[in-house]
Amino acid sequence: MDPNHAVPLSVTAVTPTLPAQPFPPTAPMPRFTRQAAPGNGWMVVLALATIALVVGVLLLVSQAYRQMESSSPLQSIEGTPGMDRPALSAEQLAEQTQAMVTRLSDEPIKLARAIAAAVEKAEAERADAERSRTKTRANAKPLATNAKPRPLPGFSPKPPYPLEAQRHREGGLVKLKVQVSADGRALRVDLLKRSGHRDLDRAAVNTVRTWRFAPAVRNGKAIAAVVIVPVEFKPRD
Repeated sequence: MDPNHAVPLSVTAVTPTLPAQPFPPTAPMPRFTRQAAPGNGWMVVLALATIALVVGVLLLVSQAYRQMESSSPLQSIEGTPGMDRPALSAEQLAEQTQAMVTRLSDEPIKLARAIAAAVEKAEAERADAERSRTKTRANAKPLATNAKPRPLPGFSPKPPYPLEAQRHREGGLVKLKVQVSADGRALRVDLLKRSGHRDLDRAAVNTVRTWRFAPAVRNGKAIAAVVIVPVEFKPRD
């Protein structure tokens, strides 16, 4: 091939393939939360007493079975040299069996009575605690309540008397409806009664907007409320 007449070869881009994942992604395991069971003290006492009852009955049955096994060889080895212990008669064996049955029948009754007494004591304690809580709530002092906001001294200056109104000896009473927030700020000021002079009304509204109030309190918590604020302008003599 002549190097002066070389033809460039075409190049094709090949996108590499990603290797397949050896294992598919696994879903996250769900988390289980432990829920606390409601606290019922008397149910716990009842369960423990029932377990004690079952264990006691099993112990008594085991003891009776051992006594019966220990008494039966004595009858079979009667007369054996070295064995001078007399065998139990049928009447004695019947008496021992009757005594064991009576004992077995009395133990569950005692345990049942103990369980009933424990449950009754737990109920009485719960009733006493409830009465104590009720008495405490009844004797508790009511929280301070302030139904209406009040202007704070030192943060509620008098409105300035307009000079033009003083010159013309204009005066009057302005009543403002102020909506006070829970933090004691004037959110909105509306004219409830005009004085008849625009300058006086404007001076009253602009000044009361800057006031700070002691907010209304209900059940010990500050709340937003509305208060009526009268502002009177009296011209000097």
